[in-house]
Amino acid sequence: MKEKIVTYRYWLGGGAVIFCCIIFCVYRLIFLKPILSEQPQEEWYAATSTSEAAVQESSFEEEQVYVDVKGAVAVPGIYEVSSEMRVWDVLEMAGGLTESADEKQINLSQRLEDQMVIYVPEEGEEIISAVDEVNKTNNSQSGKIDLNTADEQALMTLSGIGEKKAQEIIKYREENGRFSSIEELSDISGIGEKTFEKLRDSIFVS
Repeated sequence: MKEKIVTYRYWLGGGAVIFCCIIFCVYRLIFLKPILSEQPQEEWYAATSTSEAAVQESSFEEEQVYVDVKGAVAVPGIYEVSSEMRVWDVLEMAGGLTESADEKQINLSQRLEDQMVIYVPEEGEEIISAVDEVNKTNNSQSGKIDLNTADEQALMTLSGIGEKKAQEIIKYREENGRFSSIEELSDISGIGEKTFEKLRDSIFVS
């Protein structure tokens, strides 16, 4: 009789152990597996988002444009460049300046734009741009000043624009590229709403 009780206890204890193991395995399958499976998906989504953002940023920064380099450079021609580059960068691509080049007449820090013509004069030569001549003709006909091509003297003919503000306009244009609208003029320090309203009918952008 005692042997049967002992045997029964063994079987009961073993059954309890097996039952606990089964419960533990079911718990892992039901509760832990979804958590583990979600982590790689979250990591993949984060990695994908980061990659897409990097590609978009890269494509924006690396927009390709074409510029025409002429004058006193080693290899004149048309060059495909990034819109983030400066005049000095494309002059290096063109083999650099010649010994007779007068770099004082060009703005080496100007940002490049599509269809831009970069002419490097020789010492003693004055830059004559056909594009500028056409713009001056158009300006005189319309009676307005083009913010994208006007030099310091032309800007100073505008009401309320002195030497300092004219220089600020040119500096803004060199650092940020061409004006996309006349309203952008208000972004320049010192040109408030009242000043802009006075200039509205006297300016335009090409």
